Amino acid sequence: MSTRRWALVLVGCLGACKAPSASAPADAAVAADLPQAAEEAPTATVSFTEQAGDVLNPERGWFGYTAVGGSFDGIRNPADPVATPPATLTVVKLDLDQTQAQIPEATLDALVATAAAARAAGVKIVLRPVYRPDDSAASGVDPTDAPFVVSHVQQLGPVVSAQSDVIAVVQMGLLGPWGEFHDSPLVDNGGWPPLLAALLAQVPASRMIQVRRPVFKDQFFAGRGPLTDGEGWSGTDVARVGHFNDCFLANASDDEGTFVTPAGASPTRTVDEWRSWAAADTTYTFVGGETCGDNGRASCTAALADLAQFHWSFLGSGWYQPTVGPTGVLAACRDEITRRLGYRLILEQADFTSEIHAGGSLALTVRLRNDGFASLMNPRQVWVVLHSSAARYSVALDVDPRRWLPGTTSTFSGTLAIPDAAAPGSYTLSLWLPDAAPALADRAEYAIRFANENTWDPATGLNILATGVSIEPAP
Repeated sequence: MSTRRWALVLVGCLGACKAPSASAPADAAVAADLPQAAEEAPTATVSFTEQAGDVLNPERGWFGYTAVGGSFDGIRNPADPVATPPATLTVVKLDLDQTQAQIPEATLDALVATAAAARAAGVKIVLRPVYRPDDSAASGVDPTDAPFVVSHVQQLGPVVSAQSDVIAVVQMGLLGPWGEFHDSPLVDNGGWPPLLAALLAQVPASRMIQVRRPVFKDQFFAGRGPLTDGEGWSGTDVARVGHFNDCFLANASDDEGTFVTPAGASPTRTVDEWRSWAAADTTYTFVGGETCGDNGRASCTAALADLAQFHWSFLGSGWYQPTVGPTGVLAACRDEITRRLGYRLILEQADFTSEIHAGGSLALTVRLRNDGFASLMNPRQVWVVLHSSAARYSVALDVDPRRWLPGTTSTFSGTLAIPDAAAPGSYTLSLWLPDAAPALADRAEYAIRFANENTWDPATGLNILATGVSIEPAP
């Protein structure tokens, strides 16, 4: 079956449902007490059609940069979707003053206002604190004292926690030009680990921290290697550290030192060994970044291979235009990159109970696939919802959608108990993946949309599986 909508008429008691008469023959009463063979509840099957093109979804896709206090107007639906693709993410660089022992209240207030603007626009933030917003002499120099930087991170902590509903991930920028974590004393002399420790302590456990090179994570955790499947999304510190690459597709295969062991660091690995290390670790961690002024390796073949190998969730649309621009090197594969950045979840089939009575239950099994480069990264629940204009019944399933890994097909099942007092009538059966933050749970733009035709309800954020599902009175 190639269409989604099924009109189901589920049969309960036709006509009047009567209790046994007190004057019924004795043999009838005896027969009623005999064990009856259990009948398997009838089921219906619905197949789905994939939607062509991109599906705008939270915490994935192309991104631009938004200044603290800047406008988010039009970021989800800009006038020119080719030059500036519609976005659900923006990188916010928070400028810190290396001459101030305390972060000015005005800076913290500006971050709160920026989060409020993102919330109003229906987007999320990739937060990068920086001391040097560019590479000019006018932007100053980095702090050389790790405790000084740690004290600033500790001051940011309460604000980041309070605004974490619209913060998708935090980057360990802080040092170097543009906060790219290079050419800075604390980076060069290896004095940076207290900064990552402070970020892990201050950023809520539900959010990840991105570091610039795989070697930084490996060093911080004493060379313990990439994440295993059992560790992925466990909430431990090692599971919370991901990667950002701000020189994607640069020279050769090391992306301007991204996959290189710095001088004096250990363990020492080759570029290919670091790439293998990162490929395993990034299965379970947030990855994003931008291309580089050196685009010598840029091609659709290299881009698609690396985006998949390293499980990219977001990519900058503004820099570097000869690579990512509308007429850049990646123009030929731009549509595929747009579709596949992060997760792309496609419903294939749903099987569910086709006769429901009040006091009974609806069993549901769903098969889907993920054609994206990555999985979902932040926690989120999967709800089964049976709803009408008069009533709504729902249950959260014991399913972690982050486990719907890229390039795989997944199947999950659940049961929705129908109350004894359920209102009879016609219902719609849906899946709902709302944002985990209570403040955003009812916002449709923060819910997950499956990449299928005729399933999405933009008013509610529900993915409709079937209509015309009937609840009948209890037999």
